[in-house]
Amino acid sequence: MKFVFAWFWIIALIFVNSCVEIKRQYNGWSCTADTDCLAGYVCDLDNSVCVSCIDHDDDHYGQGLQCLGADCDDSNPEVNLDCSSITHITKIDCSVPTCIDNDGDGVGDGTCGNSSCVIATTDSNDNDSRRCTNLDSDTCDDCNSGKWDPFKDGSDGQDCGGGVVTPTDTDNDGVDDIDDPYPNDPTRCRDVDKDTCDDCSKVRNPPDPYNDGQDSNDNGICDLATWYDTNWQYLKNITLNRAAQNTNLSNFPVLIATTDIDLANKATSRGNDIVFTTVDGKTTLNWEIERWDKSSGQLIAWVKIPTLSGSGNTIISMYYGNSNASSQQNPTGVWDINYMGVWHLANNTNTGTASILDSTANHNNGTMENAISEKRVDNAKVGYGVAFDGTNDLINVGSNPSLDNLSIYTFSGWMITDGLGTGVKQRFINKTPSGTYDYGQNQFSIFRDSDNEYLYARRYRDTSELGVISPSASVPLSQWNHVVAVFDVPNDSAEIWINGVQRGAIDSTGAGGIKDDASYDLLIGNNPGASRGFAGTLDEWRISNTARSSAWIITSFNNQNDPSSFYVFSNEEPIPN
Repeated sequence: MKFVFAWFWIIALIFVNSCVEIKRQYNGWSCTADTDCLAGYVCDLDNSVCVSCIDHDDDHYGQGLQCLGADCDDSNPEVNLDCSSITHITKIDCSVPTCIDNDGDGVGDGTCGNSSCVIATTDSNDNDSRRCTNLDSDTCDDCNSGKWDPFKDGSDGQDCGGGVVTPTDTDNDGVDDIDDPYPNDPTRCRDVDKDTCDDCSKVRNPPDPYNDGQDSNDNGICDLATWYDTNWQYLKNITLNRAAQNTNLSNFPVLIATTDIDLANKATSRGNDIVFTTVDGKTTLNWEIERWDKSSGQLIAWVKIPTLSGSGNTIISMYYGNSNASSQQNPTGVWDINYMGVWHLANNTNTGTASILDSTANHNNGTMENAISEKRVDNAKVGYGVAFDGTNDLINVGSNPSLDNLSIYTFSGWMITDGLGTGVKQRFINKTPSGTYDYGQNQFSIFRDSDNEYLYARRYRDTSELGVISPSASVPLSQWNHVVAVFDVPNDSAEIWINGVQRGAIDSTGAGGIKDDASYDLLIGNNPGASRGFAGTLDEWRISNTARSSAWIITSFNNQNDPSSFYVFSNEEPIPN
């Protein structure tokens, strides 16, 4: 009996000593000298506790296992191991209870000795909340649950409660989605150093909390150098998909179409405070608002992107929340100098002779003719559109030097039709004389041949024509189609595109120069004799005096056909206090 009793006390003493060692190592064991601490830890004589790094000047250099290195002057943050000058970006005060814990699992990175963390050990991976340490030696990381808890980390034989989980980082900012409050915004992730500058704002993958902004007056608040204007209270970043064919596109007009409850609640009734900038907030972009409905938060806007990347995402910012703002948009600045006309077909609200506005600086406005009823379609492909009756409806843009004698150009727009109309040659765009087929005509049509729809475009020369035709039945009926005609007459080149795919083949060609067509009006939806009426709805028609590239055409289709898949909005960010 005495023998058993003696062994009981021996085992109890070993258990107590083991607990003391753990407490001594991980919970700031009191000390009077380094010998009172475990290997790698030093005694902070100012506080009489064992710590992993004594760093009086907060430059991460000092004495201890978790210091970056020795410090030859621990009173000067500008001097470290080899006494060379360094830049001390973020000042961390370890004299007050501080736990530098990047991944929020309760285990610190050792910067301030971890004395104020859940446990005073150092995180083995401070960028992954599921990896930190394994004090109970059960092969399961103590942070397997996402927080330090060795009692809920799984157990041997149970795959540690799920084993190693493959992390997902949707926005590729170096922070897993499980730890990222903004998993779709690579410029925002967290603020572990509590300096009010997001750790992903400048450096990403991995984020750098010591290079995320500046606090020039050392007041603990991030400078607002990246905020557009302090009169604007809210911000959302917009991450745009890359351009098609790995090609950068310059001055590309991106469609932003969204219904946003935050905008409904906080933007002004006229949308005057909606502003688009580069992601750093320093450069205001050009944009045009085609539709704004405050009651629902529906916004349809066109934003000119200086460079839409073909190799990666492009990020812009949208600011709002300024009740005193006047209109900030610049519609004519959205459309580059090659656009001769851009008609959203959005403003004809009355019958008869409604004006159809051109958004470019050329002011090629048109007039709705022969309309006998309301022609505006509220929910066309992009906002509003115009319905044509297939008989005598047309829009007359007139003649303007910017539209005359085009030899290299692009027509584009959206159309939907059931195939019915006057004649077999229903015109989208037409610049021809009345009643005769004189050389000099320029037209883009949909043809009907035994109920098989196809596209045809031609440009007449002095004595010949250059034409291009799409295959039979290449235009689906009763659905929206993005149709494009591209001409380079001097080089005998012509293309037709349908829904982002090139479908046309040269049908006719010949010699001769461009005949003067300045005396002919540009018509949309019909010919001068009203005998080629288009039956259906048109939306977003444009003319450029350049041959738009395949990357431009495909990206335009992708963006306009499904705007919601072309970009991702971040969560709302209020202005920093």
